[in-house]
Amino acid sequence: MGIPSFFRWLAERYPLICESQDVSTADKGDAFMLLKNPESFRDKFENLNLNLTPPDGFDNLYLDVNGIVHNCSHSVVDLCQNITCEDDIFVSIFQCIINIVNIVRPKKLLYLAVDGVAPRAKIIQQRERRFRAAMESTQQQIILDSLKDMENGEESADLNEKEEEFKFDPIQITPGTAFMERLTSRLQFFALKMINENQQWRNLKIVVSGSDVPGEGEHKIMEYIRNDKAIRHAEYEKMIRNGNKEKKGVPYVSHCVYGLDADLIVLSLATHEPYICLLREQVVFGHMKNSSKMRMMVNMNNYILLHIGILREYLVADLVEDLRLRSDLNVMDRVVDDFVFLTMFVGNDFLPHIHMANIPEGGFNHMLQIYREYLVESLGGKQNSYHSPIHNTNKINNSKDVWLTSGCGEVNFDNLILFMNKWARYENRTVQNYLTTEVVEKTNLKNQNNNNNTKVVSFNSNRVVVNHSANVSKSKTSITVIDVKNCKIETDLSDFNAKYPNEPQTLVDYRNRYYLAKMGISNQLIKCNEGSVNSVEDVVREYLHGVQWILYYYYRGVPSWNWHLPCKYPPFVNDMLLFLKNTKRKLTMTDKAQFSYPLLLSDVLHISFVKGKPITPFEQLMLVLPPQSAHFLPSVFSRLITDQESPLHQYYPLHFDVDMDNTNVPWGGITLIPLVPYPLLLQQMNKALDSNNQLNNLNSHHTNHAFGNANHTVNSTNHVAKSRNLVNNNQVSGLMNSLNQLISNNDNNNELKYMCSNMLTEEEKDRNKFGLARIYSFDAKVAKPLESPFKIFHDVKECKVLCNPFFNPSLKEPHFPNTLLLPNTSHLKTPIQHNLWFPSLNNLPHRLLSKRGVDVFNSKSRHPSLYLNVFQNLNNVTMTNVTKCTTTPYISVGYPYKHLGKLKSIHTPYLMYSDKKLSGSNPAELKETIGKIDATLDKTGMIVGYKTGTVNLNPRILDQNNQILLNMFQKLQGAVRVPPLNVVNETRLLGLEHLCENVVVTYTVLDKNLQETKITKQVFLPMVTFLDQPTNVSKVHVMPEDDKNKVLMKEMLTLQQELRNHELLYGKYDKPKIKAVCMMEGSMYGRVGVLETVGKTFDSVSAVFTLPNVKLTIGDTSLLDFKNFMELHQKLSEHKIKWYSFEKACHLTNLKSQVASVMFQKCLVGEFKTDVGMNLVYFDTDLQVPFCLPGYTQLSPRYHNEIDPIEMVQYSGECLELVELYKEKFPELFDLLEHQEPTKEKKTLDINELYPNLTPEQASFKLKQITKFCDSQPFRRLKLTQGNYTCMTRNQIQLLIQHQDEYASENSAPENTMVKMVRVNHMKNLHIPAYNTTLVNFDLSNIYLGQAVVYINHNERVPLGTRGIIVGIYPNRPVIEDETNLDQSKKINSSGSKHENENSDMTLEVVLDHDILSATDLFGRCTKMRGIFVSPTEVLYLYNQNIQNIDVYSSLYSQCDRNNSNFISYV
Repeated sequence: MGIPSFFRWLAERYPLICESQDVSTADKGDAFMLLKNPESFRDKFENLNLNLTPPDGFDNLYLDVNGIVHNCSHSVVDLCQNITCEDDIFVSIFQCIINIVNIVRPKKLLYLAVDGVAPRAKIIQQRERRFRAAMESTQQQIILDSLKDMENGEESADLNEKEEEFKFDPIQITPGTAFMERLTSRLQFFALKMINENQQWRNLKIVVSGSDVPGEGEHKIMEYIRNDKAIRHAEYEKMIRNGNKEKKGVPYVSHCVYGLDADLIVLSLATHEPYICLLREQVVFGHMKNSSKMRMMVNMNNYILLHIGILREYLVADLVEDLRLRSDLNVMDRVVDDFVFLTMFVGNDFLPHIHMANIPEGGFNHMLQIYREYLVESLGGKQNSYHSPIHNTNKINNSKDVWLTSGCGEVNFDNLILFMNKWARYENRTVQNYLTTEVVEKTNLKNQNNNNNTKVVSFNSNRVVVNHSANVSKSKTSITVIDVKNCKIETDLSDFNAKYPNEPQTLVDYRNRYYLAKMGISNQLIKCNEGSVNSVEDVVREYLHGVQWILYYYYRGVPSWNWHLPCKYPPFVNDMLLFLKNTKRKLTMTDKAQFSYPLLLSDVLHISFVKGKPITPFEQLMLVLPPQSAHFLPSVFSRLITDQESPLHQYYPLHFDVDMDNTNVPWGGITLIPLVPYPLLLQQMNKALDSNNQLNNLNSHHTNHAFGNANHTVNSTNHVAKSRNLVNNNQVSGLMNSLNQLISNNDNNNELKYMCSNMLTEEEKDRNKFGLARIYSFDAKVAKPLESPFKIFHDVKECKVLCNPFFNPSLKEPHFPNTLLLPNTSHLKTPIQHNLWFPSLNNLPHRLLSKRGVDVFNSKSRHPSLYLNVFQNLNNVTMTNVTKCTTTPYISVGYPYKHLGKLKSIHTPYLMYSDKKLSGSNPAELKETIGKIDATLDKTGMIVGYKTGTVNLNPRILDQNNQILLNMFQKLQGAVRVPPLNVVNETRLLGLEHLCENVVVTYTVLDKNLQETKITKQVFLPMVTFLDQPTNVSKVHVMPEDDKNKVLMKEMLTLQQELRNHELLYGKYDKPKIKAVCMMEGSMYGRVGVLETVGKTFDSVSAVFTLPNVKLTIGDTSLLDFKNFMELHQKLSEHKIKWYSFEKACHLTNLKSQVASVMFQKCLVGEFKTDVGMNLVYFDTDLQVPFCLPGYTQLSPRYHNEIDPIEMVQYSGECLELVELYKEKFPELFDLLEHQEPTKEKKTLDINELYPNLTPEQASFKLKQITKFCDSQPFRRLKLTQGNYTCMTRNQIQLLIQHQDEYASENSAPENTMVKMVRVNHMKNLHIPAYNTTLVNFDLSNIYLGQAVVYINHNERVPLGTRGIIVGIYPNRPVIEDETNLDQSKKINSSGSKHENENSDMTLEVVLDHDILSATDLFGRCTKMRGIFVSPTEVLYLYNQNIQNIDVYSSLYSQCDRNNSNFISYV
């Protein structure tokens, strides 16, 4: 869960840290790599002999799998549809992993980390979350039962039928459950399968650290990153020390971490890795969560990349005032460490937030301002000493050090007091303002009308109370009193009111009352001696211990498995300050010689943690599971929770209170449940195991002791046992011998004795063991069978994957180097370099401004943001860039994130450059364009130029501009001319003299193949870099023969080099499997084989292709496929779509037009405006075009004459069936709309009118049922597309899949049938996708509905060569009027008529011939693992639309085969 509201706060304050992955960074990198000189878009750096260039792309990808599991099992509605069994969840998890890998495309390592047993500090929070979830589920069940009693028998039967559906309880996503054990074994199978079957995955090493390995998933990942960094730094330092400056290894590794927890951001900052990013799903805030705009087809890829490097630059610019210090990377390291320390106080999984550090209320902003002021004062006289060993990883020995932290997780005691002193003064002022405001508000309240019936919601407990009296509204200073002894909200307030009869009026009263109400501490004495701290001093001490524990945890790993915060509430800052000052006063009275300087918090407070060992999975389950989920435990343990006679029963309440003070969200608050005493828990668990006297002293020799760095033992799960022959048996044997020796030397009574108990089954004992992580890699020498744990996946006959135990790297030093710089590189001018994948804000000069107006994920920012005011003078360096405009049309656009474009024009205030010609300028038009660009940039957090807006009458400005324009266009003939006087005067009046900010570049966006799209954009000149002319960019349709030969020669040379490299690595006789696509016209066209030889000439290149049946010739095989293709089209032509106008649709569904007009669009219900409408059509006001639901609505031929969007479209028969189903399920909604008076303005329906006879809780439950139904239907799942699309219906797709499956079963060769091998020669007949990304045989006329295609993209989202049928064609640009006026019969339909939209900017929907793990269900339009979305350039089109006759096809292709006979031979 991480840090509440932290991600949104970061995104709002630093708006450029996130890069949208609409076009993934990997695809963007492919486009740049097609350029002639890839270095042209990198920054220029010195000292290249050290080879410290940044990585191109990501080396390692790390996945916190628990977030994916939650998304696929219950959190993300779209991923949780059509789940009929547990295997469906696992398949969805695998597909998410594959999708993320395709987006990031790691080069070396994929690390899959599942949460194992957590430290006790985290277990406390897990327990509270699970108890809250169980209680809410119980409340929902009570409401459901009450509704069943009210409903008639028919509806009750319907409810009972729903209960029989598969339901997944997310509470079982906890180590120790059977589900988590199966998850680990399935992930291991997944790693083996993907490496064995996918060429792109064979270069990866995959680590699977399952739930049987102790530790949280994100901390397993960060431990690997930190320790690996320490090893790399040590090796680099050794290399430099030996005088070897030519680096052999890679000092920098790039990381991409996927995870949903906000604390991953802080953990990534703490690694001090220069090249690290976070990937996560795009977050939508506010009213945009249910917006139809977010459901558009063009928004399918909803991932964002958070650049930690950009965030670091923002932080140092935000927190350090001195410009000289900002450029020092050592200062950046220390500021980042201090920022990590400050985040400890805003709340996390281990500590509650300080009252003055509440993020939503602006507390964190105030804290950073205080820190900023602290730095200004502290650095005031120390400008020359700020660089004193500020980046070392040892305890600092410099009294002038001004930073709050030092080393890896240490806190400077003296500096902390100085900072706390400022923070405490702010706290005192804030509290005093609260108290003063309360007096004023209460005075005003007395003057109000006492009959005011304002509705007030009181969150004093988990029981939400609605009161209609304004006098009971909670004030800012009101407080909920806690019965500390019984861990509940106090109902008898007589003692408390006697001590504090009135609201507090002083700071002292306010604090004392807080400690008494929340912790029972009165006058520094404890009210209850059990389960709580004894004084305010103890509260502060424990909280500071918690801060130190977290810092160690973030920088060094788990400092103690058993520590946890004993109190639920935080202290005040002022009390922390008093405690620190008192401690320092006592320190001055002792011997100072025992301390080193500067003083460290851990030394002064004598903070030392005993690491201990993790508890077992069953112990964690006992600590976190609520009584409703006790069935996930073995029965011998579940009875300890559910049996009322059990000594542990009192610690597992079914009903409890939630303290909602200082929170305004329903999921917030403090959960008041008692902690389970661990000694008592262990005693009762062992007693339960010993109930039949089967335990004996020998059991201690089989206990679950710590082993290795991760403190674990080997867990031999069923799947691992099945695949044990893939593991290095000698290595495992050695590990087990060491483990047994370690176990035999330990005898500890404080542990769970379960191994020799017959109260547990062997399967249950295995679930309670610790295990080893495993690493998988491709090895052609291995060929062992692998048994599939899934019914839907076949066994693997030959698995060429090596599996070994894996341990995170260990440290020789106490901790890793927390610095960005490599050793001995601080003297370099630019030791940390940047490129396309890892950009920098310093690429352009800028300054920071604080203002409002940023849009964060389509929602207005709630707080001020840091704007970048970017500017760039047209000096010699920038002029060198601009002068390339006359020689190359290709540009790199954007700041800080780049994409490619093709130049159309350059508009200056004086001249216009377009098509290599100059013309006069229109300053008024330019001014309007600049205003639009400024408005767009303002929403992203940028301002370009000085924006003076003043009229400058200095005549020298015109002379300077003339000289600049002359230099810009000096290579153009006739470019030397003076702008007309009227243009000069108009330019001055409009304030456009400064060319930097008033030159607009217009360009078209390029795709990853450097082909132009239909998207045209405009940008300011400083954000444009002109690139060298690429030599390997091909034309779409026509390429001269000489250019073809050049491309073929380059491709062949690349292949030769690849084969030489492979031979050096794997030996002479091990050949790489490089896939090739046959491009010869004829029966072999589109078939995919494996490259066999690459010689020195074109005709010496050959590939071998496999035909499925040895008895069939090449022509027979091709003819059989074509016959099947024609039969399929014949079937589809018999199932045409029927479309109806809006009036006809209303008539057929028996709906009034006023009801349909609401239900077919948005229909908002209740206080929170829940949308229960069908959203069949959406009119985009920006593009001024309607968007439709594929297969359910489409543009009407006369839509231009309509005003209402619902009348602009037609409705299919399947759409009307959905309307009837909705009406049948929830008739009360349609009845309410029918009896309402028609209004022009759409209003929100009152839930009390919808369900007048139900209680608010019951009405809310019914509304959730409607929402759940809507989420499961196509009208909510499908992506909206522009109305001039064409696609098959869901029924047609089902018919298509049935036909494909029948054809596959009828023509599948027996298992032992020989296959036919065919060799094709000559380079011109082959396309090798991995080494040639140019377009091949791309013709828009071949794109039609029902066309058969072959997937040929080298990135292999599905295996290269997979075949399928186009079932949808969706344009990615606005509708053109001429297109919409075409007769419907001319458009693509189910019979395959010609597509006349000559536009390659589209998305194709393809149903595959067979199941592929990485394929999807097309948002519910097809079965699982059967569909993909592709661009037109990712597939090869097999059949010409004009050939509809089998005899014609046979004659034509036979002739082609005869012409190709010289290049084809049988093997």
